[in-house]
Amino acid sequence: MKNIKLFCLLKTLTPAEFRQLRKAVQSPFFNTDPAAERLYKALAKQYPDFDGSPQGRQKLFKKVYPKESFRDIRLRRLFSAMTKIVEQFLILAETERDEQSRTRLLTNAYEYRAEETFFKKGIDRQLELVETLPAKNMNYWLEKVRIYDRLYASPYLDHISKHDQTSELLSEAADCFFSFAKLRYGLVLKSKAKIYQTDATLRFLPAISDAYRAGFMADNELFKFYYTALLLLEQPGDAVFAEYERYFFSNAAKLKGADRRFLFYIGLNHTIRLVNIGLTPDSYEAMYKWYMEGLAQEIIILNGRLRVQDFTNIVSVSCVCAEVEETRGFIRNYKKYLPAAQRREGEIYALAKVHYSIEEYKDTVLLLNTCSFGRYYLFAAKSLLLRALFELYRTDDDFGPLLTDNISAYENLLRRDKHFTDKRKLLQFNFCRHLRKLFGLIQKRESDNLIEAVMTTELTKRPNTAAKEWLYKTIQSGKKQKNPVPLNGKTGSSCQ
Repeated sequence: MKNIKLFCLLKTLTPAEFRQLRKAVQSPFFNTDPAAERLYKALAKQYPDFDGSPQGRQKLFKKVYPKESFRDIRLRRLFSAMTKIVEQFLILAETERDEQSRTRLLTNAYEYRAEETFFKKGIDRQLELVETLPAKNMNYWLEKVRIYDRLYASPYLDHISKHDQTSELLSEAADCFFSFAKLRYGLVLKSKAKIYQTDATLRFLPAISDAYRAGFMADNELFKFYYTALLLLEQPGDAVFAEYERYFFSNAAKLKGADRRFLFYIGLNHTIRLVNIGLTPDSYEAMYKWYMEGLAQEIIILNGRLRVQDFTNIVSVSCVCAEVEETRGFIRNYKKYLPAAQRREGEIYALAKVHYSIEEYKDTVLLLNTCSFGRYYLFAAKSLLLRALFELYRTDDDFGPLLTDNISAYENLLRRDKHFTDKRKLLQFNFCRHLRKLFGLIQKRESDNLIEAVMTTELTKRPNTAAKEWLYKTIQSGKKQKNPVPLNGKTGSSCQ
């Protein structure tokens, strides 16, 4: 009973909203059950940390029904009634926050009650409000479609009259909304297709491109930006990216809400792809530049949350482009924005990355072994552990058994796993195969040239592998170094 819907909803309320909820509970319009008022008072003492345990529910029941024996079904019914009150309160709060939605609902009510004068005034007010939106984006045109569609469907217009332009305005708004929506979600599908190496079905995008080149939406700067984003995915050259980057960095402060965030990630993901394929030596600098802009403009932190991928990527790229203390400062200052469930392992993995980047491989191994990593960090943490152990082996043969034991343990873990897709696990299996092969060649004291030739062939046979860039750099860096670097004198045990 940990995920009680009522408790989950109440936790989302601010202290001010929770106090306002009391008025709804006390209002006969929302509630006629005195037990709900008693329940609110009891929950107010727990807010925001509610006790959903069996013992907690029994105590709550006793406070609400002091003269009755505990009946779980009665408490559940009261929870259900209270949940409906909270949901009504949330709906009211949302309409109070959004005048456009409130006016739309009121206008619909006027039409339903055949109040033509107030209905038309409501339409005019909606048209005024839509012009106050920060940009003529997809949402702007969607609101216009809603307004003109409502007006066109009303019984108060002469649709055949040549003086009535509602149908023309509705058609124009529909064209603009459809084009924005197809561009935006076409970009999403194209991005996913690049990530997963699949084909995307993108109907009508060529027609929209042709219309744009013919002058459609020519005066809409935001639409031009989205179109440039499409070119960036279709023709990812330096010139297109340079134009996209220049435009975004010079207009980031003007862009608002979802548009700014969406277009930011189009540019950022382009730099990440460059890093992943090793296309240019400046790829890390470009990625770092975009992430720093995202932090400065407060784009990548949404509702007090920082995505696990972004946190990890910033640490990785900072290890290449920034000073160690700057990277540690980022970890220290931004770990609080990670989801609570991933916060500890995110911090440990990030600090281990810093140790690895400055060749403190012993500290990397020791730190990674202090945490049992969940699904978000499992692959990255295990890969980093194996690379750190390999680097230790390059300077000390005694680390050989520890390395092979960990490779075997990781392979067994992958075989047992039921959560990740076979495609994702294949990348890790191939990495283990390549690393084991490389270890065997070095153990046999094969020549550098032979190691490079054999491993290049292996990577050509199985190109889909994790840590590919590291593997190529490693086989080109020569055989083992000679100076031993012990790990507390311990070898041979498996690091889980």
